[in-house]
Amino acid sequence: MLLTGSALVFSQQAITDSLSNSLKTEKDVLTKFNLMNKLCQAHRSFGNNDSALYYGKNALSAIREELRKQNKPAGKVLVLKLEKESIEWMQQLED
Repeated sequence: MLLTGSALVFSQQAITDSLSNSLKTEKDVLTKFNLMNKLCQAHRSFGNNDSALYYGKNALSAIREELRKQNKPAGKVLVLKLEKESIEWMQQLED
């Protein structure tokens, strides 16, 4: 039983490490947003709510910054949709 638990923890760490490493090198804002959301979801599923909130809030900040920079209506609609999804995730975490 201990071996199974250790393997699970290792697997969880491998997932979050992989996403974190991808996030460090990514330049595209939308891809970064998606990586932060995946990190948020991964941490949430592992019961790490503090880390999940951290990545969720960072994703929200990134998308708000992108919205501020956007001058195209279509881009603004996409960014607003993504912002709405982030807010919903964070509300679920805080409940």
